[in-house]
Amino acid sequence: MKAAGATEGWLSLYADRELECPLLLGSAAPKGRLVYAVAIKFKSASSAAASFASGSHTFPVAPDFADRFAAAGGIVTRGATTGFGENAAVATISNRGVTTFVAFWQDKSFDAVVYADNLSTSEATTAVNRMNGRIH
Repeated sequence: MKAAGATEGWLSLYADRELECPLLLGSAAPKGRLVYAVAIKFKSASSAAASFASGSHTFPVAPDFADRFAAAGGIVTRGATTGFGENAAVATISNRGVTTFVAFWQDKSFDAVVYADNLSTSEATTAVNRMNGRIH
């Protein structure tokens, strides 16, 4: 990511049950809430926008995640209608009995993602708004 202009990064992982933290990378469904959040600061807003537009291949979210969610029957919203800016994608899907919410957006010189299992859309949107409010 440094080659794309990244200068700093922040990661947070929350699980209702500590034993479920590894489930983020596995195929088993968590029983409780599981939330992963990342913010990457770039040297400029233009380098953050370029990273977002590149299909996110260097960012800690699956490349083209929104297309994958849509293909699997999820609901995807892109752009300003997400409420998180023009460079944004929000996807929700229910899989394995778990509701998953993913928001990936660019704001100023940051790219950010929130990946949440077992949160309501309202709770997940509140988490994204709070995180986005700290970007400056």
